[in-house]
Amino acid sequence: MQRKGLSMCLTTEVVPTLNELLTPVVALCTIALAVLTIYLGIMQYKTSRDQYRLRLYEKRFAVFKATQCFLRDIQKHQRITDDAAGERFWRAVDDAQFLFKEPVASWMGEAKEKARRWFFLEGRLNGPERLPKGDERNEASQEQGALVAWFLEQNNRLVEIFWRQLRCT
Repeated sequence: MQRKGLSMCLTTEVVPTLNELLTPVVALCTIALAVLTIYLGIMQYKTSRDQYRLRLYEKRFAVFKATQCFLRDIQKHQRITDDAAGERFWRAVDDAQFLFKEPVASWMGEAKEKARRWFFLEGRLNGPERLPKGDERNEASQEQGALVAWFLEQNNRLVEIFWRQLRCT
């Protein structure tokens, strides 16, 4: 009988002591898990942000390269062509309004309007219903030449125009 009483006595004395010892350990483990969860959340946020920035940079750089190829094509031919470089440029202009802030977005819009104007003049100068020789034809030809000159000038400014929004920071 003494054994039974002794074991009950030990149990009632040991359990509260064990509880007192484990309570701070459990609390510390809970805090450690909370800190670990916060740390992992922050790391996930940073990773997601970096992936977003990389995808945005890649899309912006594709627009830059398409524009650069388009301008180099104009420089090579001294006229605007409607080949693969031109097609990539037209798609890039459409994408630019969603990918870039000012001033790149407005510059792309201006370039698009100038290219459209060049094609309009090209149709009037060399299309099926050509303008007859005279002042109107000369003015159209001069305007077309001025548009090509504008694009050639932009080729030298392209990096300056895109620089701020192409930085990968």
